[in-house]
Amino acid sequence: MTMLAITQRTNSARTMPPVANKDSRLAPPHSALAQQSRSERNGRDIDALKGAGAPIHLTRDRLLFQEGEDASYFYKVVSGAIRTYRMMADGRRQIADFILPYDFFGFDSTDSYGFSAEAITDTTVIRYPRHSVL
Repeated sequence: MTMLAITQRTNSARTMPPVANKDSRLAPPHSALAQQSRSERNGRDIDALKGAGAPIHLTRDRLLFQEGEDASYFYKVVSGAIRTYRMMADGRRQIADFILPYDFFGFDSTDSYGFSAEAITDTTVIRYPRHSVL
């Protein structure tokens, strides 16, 4: 008999719908409140970056930065594509990543870049000073 009471309480708790709350962190993730808050928050984050960056246009195979250079900037690809790589001691190039539109890159934890970056095709990036954002 006691077991039946516990089962009934557990089942009824599972079927209760989530309660919408003014705090979007507690609102169901699919609710309009949660979506609006996320959208507004992302908009504010993007607005904070506007004006802080400068567009740079690169032609195919043009170097953006080289491994070991001072990491004063990070970047966002607007169009085109970037490849990051390291040069091996024997002269071979080891590809690390392909950076595509809307991707950010160049967030190194040290004061210098740990890889080189160059345009694969004609590419536009936005360059942001690390000190103004991070």
